[in-house]
Amino acid sequence: MYYAVLVKLQVFSDISIHVVYTSASSPVYVLPPPTTLLGALAYPYLISKGYLGEVTKDRCSPAVELVDKVPYASAGSTGYLGYRFLERILQLPYLRKEHQRDVGRWWGVAQRGGVVFRDDELYVLYIVRDPEIAKYAWGIVRIGRKESHVSAREVYVKKVTEVVSRNVNIVNTFMYAPSQLFYYCENAIKVQLPIICGENFCAPGKLRVDEFYVPSSDKMKCTVNTDHAAVLNIEGMEIAVPIEYARGNS
Repeated sequence: MYYAVLVKLQVFSDISIHVVYTSASSPVYVLPPPTTLLGALAYPYLISKGYLGEVTKDRCSPAVELVDKVPYASAGSTGYLGYRFLERILQLPYLRKEHQRDVGRWWGVAQRGGVVFRDDELYVLYIVRDPEIAKYAWGIVRIGRKESHVSAREVYVKKVTEVVSRNVNIVNTFMYAPSQLFYYCENAIKVQLPIICGENFCAPGKLRVDEFYVPSSDKMKCTVNTDHAAVLNIEGMEIAVPIEYARGNS
């Protein structure tokens, strides 16, 4: 049995999540990718277990412990705005010893990007195997960089099979979803996002990604591929998820 956990977050500042394996001056994701969402949930989960380490003995992020428990995650907002600016950075700690006496090299300029959300709200959906995992959603305090503070305002937990909308061919949603769930989407962009799997939380290797439709502003209108997608209705919100989570077997 799978459960859908919908979390409404208040966002207290911008969220800045750089594209994986790129420099700090790279573009940022407009919505947190699945791997980042799992990391946000893993933080309170691991704290509750007394684990404070940064890396496991297998050179994995401790968030890898939740990969089998939380196989899918998505995010959305009723509107967002991305921006970029230049900021002054102290690069002294990263200089070679022979250059550290040169005061002129101490400071540099870096490009930074971020995203702010309408009404300072962000919605996150988790598909979990154990409803007990849902209680840790109340402990989510950051998304991405440690400076991106959030607070859980509402958490809804539903059996996936109980919130599936039948015979839905068109969906209006602001939650991103894998592109194979739809034939076509309006008001959307296609983005490669890292997916939830063990490899993406361990020592650097080949990044596993999937193609997602991401709303380009608020809601996107999509024609549903009913062979691959199930449409959930939670608190009046339509959310498309891979159909295997609606079949009742975990």
